[in-house]
Order: sequence, then structure tokens, then C-alpha cells
Amino acid sequence: MIKIGTNHFVSVAAAENYYASQGFQQPKQEVRRKIAEQLIVIGPPKVEEGIETLSIDFVEGRYNITISEPKEY
Repeated sequence: MIKIGTNHFVSVAAAENYYASQGFQQPKQEVRRKIAEQLIVIGPPKVEEGIETLSIDFVEGRYNITISEPKEY
């Protein structure tokens, strides 16, 4: 399995907390700019059913996608 962190956050507040923890001096402004530029998204991403599963990293406040590796026959 492969786990991938996404640019999708569970809320604006979660995104602001994440960027504050990354050392940004003005996380609210940074998050607004990134949302406006579509660099981050609030809400879950789409996943490919049967191949990908969605989870939340509650520490970071963002969504992860886990991709199951194909079975070899």
C-alpha cells in the first residue's frame, strides 16, 4: 500500500493550524491565498472506488489517500 498526503484539508481552521505549525508568520493570509490560487482545497478529494481509500491525518488536519497495490497472479 502507498499512502499519499493531499492538499485537501478538513477545514479552514485545520489548514491555518497546519501552516502555523510549518512556521508561516501569517497562516490565515497564507491559507486564503492558497485557497484563492487553488493550491489547497477544503473538503475531501475524490477517490477511485475499489483502488483508493480516504483517511484523515488528524494531527495535520488533511486527507490522505491510500492506494492498494494490485495483486499479482
